[in-house]
Amino acid sequence: MQARELEQMGLVALTALAKELGVVVTDQPQEALIAEVRARMDTAPMTPVHDPATPPPASLPPVSAGNNKAELFPLRPTADLPQGYDTTQVVVMAQKPHHFYAYWEVREVDLQAARAKAGDLARMVLRIEAVDRGDTVEIQVHDRIGEWFFHLEERWDAVRVQLGLLGPDGSFVLLAESATITTPADGPSHRVDPEWAVRDETFASILALSGGMPAAAGSAQMAHLPWQGWVPSSPGGSANRPV
Repeated sequence: MQARELEQMGLVALTALAKELGVVVTDQPQEALIAEVRARMDTAPMTPVHDPATPPPASLPPVSAGNNKAELFPLRPTADLPQGYDTTQVVVMAQKPHHFYAYWEVREVDLQAARAKAGDLARMVLRIEAVDRGDTVEIQVHDRIGEWFFHLEERWDAVRVQLGLLGPDGSFVLLAESATITTPADGPSHRVDPEWAVRDETFASILALSGGMPAAAGSAQMAHLPWQGWVPSSPGGSANRPV
C-alpha cells in the first residue's frame, strides 16, 4: 500500500489497520501513525484490508446483520421521474395569504381539440378567479406541462384557477379547472366565540394573580381570589369582593 493511499484513508480505517498490524495506537499525530503503519507493512507485508476476499481479522468482531445498514437498507435502482402522467388537470395551492403556486398538465389530444375550437391565435392562460366576487387575473403560459408561482396584491377569500385558451376576441376554451381553495387569513380573526368568553370577575382575578392585584391585598386574600372573586376596586386601591 502506497503512502498516498494511507493519507487518503480516514482516521478510523487507519486506526483499525494500525491495530491489525500490531502498532500501538496512542495520541500520536496522523502523520506519525502513517509512518509507523508503513514501517510495519514493509517488514510484514499483508493483503490490503479493502480486498473483499480478505476475511475480517480475528481482533475485530464481525459486523452483525443488525448493524449492517447495507443489508437493512439496500440501494434501489434510481429512475427519472416521468415528464407527465397522461392527464389533464390544474392544481392550485396557497403558500401565504397573497402567494400561490399552481401546476398543470394537458394531454396533447386535449390541447389539439381545444385549439380546433379556439383557433391558432389563441393563447394558453391561467385564469385566476376570486370565487366570492368574480374578479379575475390572467397569466399567459406556454408549456403543456408546467408550474407557476403568482402573487395577488389584494387578499381573496376563495381562489380557483382555470387553464384554457384565450382567443383574440376574448373567447375562452376551458382545458381544466382546479378545486376552490380558501386562502389563509392575513391578520388576527375578528370572530368571537361566546363559548370561550371569560367573565369579568374571572378575568379580574387572573389579572390580579398575574401582578395586577393592589399592594394593599394580603396573601390570604390572594389565596381566595380564584374562587371568591376578589377584584381590585380601583388602580392602587384595596381589593373588595363583588356583590
